[in-house]
Amino acid sequence: MYLIDESYFIREIHVPNVLELQGNSETTLEYFIDEKVRLLLSTKALGATLFTDFNSYVVSGVLPNTAPQKWKDLVNGKTYTKDSKSYIWKGLLQTEGTFKKSLLAYYTYFYWVKANVSVMAGTGESRIEAKNAISVNSTQTLTSVWNEFVSMYQGSNVCQNGIKYIHNGVVVSDYFNENSGEYVSLIDYLTDNKTDYPNARCELFDFKNYLGL
Repeated sequence: MYLIDESYFIREIHVPNVLELQGNSETTLEYFIDEKVRLLLSTKALGATLFTDFNSYVVSGVLPNTAPQKWKDLVNGKTYTKDSKSYIWKGLLQTEGTFKKSLLAYYTYFYWVKANVSVMAGTGESRIEAKNAISVNSTQTLTSVWNEFVSMYQGSNVCQNGIKYIHNGVVVSDYFNENSGEYVSLIDYLTDNKTDYPNARCELFDFKNYLGL
């Protein structure tokens, strides 16, 4: 595990009966966490240099309390002031009571479902459940999970291709790019705190629509 574990996979990203799923999926989920979380932070968000520094403090997948404050703030959240206004970064790991949530879990789940839960059957796509398989259309689920990840990761910031949707039968790209409110995304937090996170990569993603665009 790396920063997150299976306890973050709840509600819309719940993994049902993980011990009964085919193909030793519990181990596969652990593998995906180890791989995807590191890749997201190192190649998309922080970049290699910052991630190497961050990773040097991680012990057995956990950031200890002895780590520098900037890395604890990245993981656990921070309230900060910019232009005389307070903003809240809720952290890579969010805990409210017994409820846990992390953009890292949404990102991992998206790729885990694509690679390990769905199989191609003669009548279309099937999802491997405990002891059987049922026919499903995973497009809506994956789109919803992906867009929730992107919202937490970058807020309303969009990459150069914009958010694509259909209007009167025409594909439209929306380049709206504005952050409002007191809660900020990971990218907003990194760019607002460049002293602590110099040259962060901050690569952006495209939102998806339910047509797969």
